[in-house]
Amino acid sequence: MDTIEVLVEAKPELHDRLVAELADLGYEGFLQTESHLTAYVPADRDSARLRDLTRRTVKNLGSCTPVNFSLIRERNWNEEWERSATAVEVGRFIILPTWSTLDVGDREPLWIDPKMSFGTGHHESTRLALRLMEKHFRSGSLVLDAGSGTGILSIAAVRLGARSVTAFDIDPWAAENFAENVMRNGVSDRVSFVSGDMGSVTGTGFDLIVANINRNVLVEICRDMSDRLRDAGRLILSGVLKSDRDSMIRVGEACSLALADEATEGPWWAAVFSRLEGPPDV
Repeated sequence: MDTIEVLVEAKPELHDRLVAELADLGYEGFLQTESHLTAYVPADRDSARLRDLTRRTVKNLGSCTPVNFSLIRERNWNEEWERSATAVEVGRFIILPTWSTLDVGDREPLWIDPKMSFGTGHHESTRLALRLMEKHFRSGSLVLDAGSGTGILSIAAVRLGARSVTAFDIDPWAAENFAENVMRNGVSDRVSFVSGDMGSVTGTGFDLIVANINRNVLVEICRDMSDRLRDAGRLILSGVLKSDRDSMIRVGEACSLALADEATEGPWWAAVFSRLEGPPDV
């Protein structure tokens, strides 16, 4: 798939906020250096409106440099990953590419080769989701992975003892990459993938739903996720900035969800919500 690359000259302290804002606009992959942030969006989503919103977003966040747009023909993200990848340790897990020869010791390996750059464990929101999953996971859980990307959270759920995992994502690249990563990790027998949005998922009564997506999407699907949890089920949300914490808690409460735990890393916030039990049987 052809991709639009957006290059922004910006100080490192602006990068996390830029990533969050650009993700809300539909950008899916990000690369960071000391002086630049590069963002990627599928070429079929390119429009004059998107470019104008991108420029405004960058300007509003304090970067006044020109925003450069380039068309990139189908890109091998594994080559990008191979050049920059280092193992990432998160709790009991270690995330690494399949060509790594690193001794993982007593950690659980998550072998991830991405077709896009998000979901490799290098972003704080992914690490936050993994830490909260490990802390709150119940063996034998029925799990839904919302916006699964590379499949890293689905694979981790199986490693933690999930009975089965249903995952979905709207992006065309995700289906193939998800299947590859699930197979690499030997968990295909307990994981299924649905190409589409939340409405494409028919299951309900999940013990755990984990959603590492941008804030706008989390708000949009919060009620549906809550309705698909069993009573006392847990919802883990990640991909939210600390500045949006209070508003997300209010969104959760409006969806019959009570805050049970939370964690932060850098400017990012993630939370565990518990589904409030329904009225007693009569």
